Amino acid sequence: MDWAQFVEYARRDVAAMRDVVKRLPSHNYSGAELALWFLDQTINDRGVLVDTDLAQAAIGAVERAKCTLAHRTEALTGGAVQAATQRDALLHHLSTEHGVALPDMQQHTVERCLDDPLLPETVRELLSIRRQASTTSTAKYQALLNCTSR
Repeated sequence: MDWAQFVEYARRDVAAMRDVVKRLPSHNYSGAELALWFLDQTINDRGVLVDTDLAQAAIGAVERAKCTLAHRTEALTGGAVQAATQRDALLHHLSTEHGVALPDMQQHTVERCLDDPLLPETVRELLSIRRQASTTSTAKYQALLNCTSR
């Protein structure tokens, strides 16, 4: 590209950018919204403090609870299901051993079944265990630890 071509390119580029600016909204964040945006940027740049000891303790507590729930599931099913997170095995057990056929183990399905006052107590306990064992909110502790610098 020679100098004359560069100058022509720059002239067209400046004109194009001016056209873009004219088409953009003329408003920006103001007041509290602008302050909130700056705070958000500061947090993104700096990060947040994470109590790693607490997060590790929470992960340990979750693992112990999952172990307890798995043992109880195994006891209630006579060893047919080792953990309530074994979806297909639990569905099969509930259907064949208790006559409770569920289409899936989605939260709303489990909740609807638990609302049935005629539900056998063993099935009620198994579904309650399933609900507890399927909680994903505790995975956030590991995600926090994965993002820490120390």
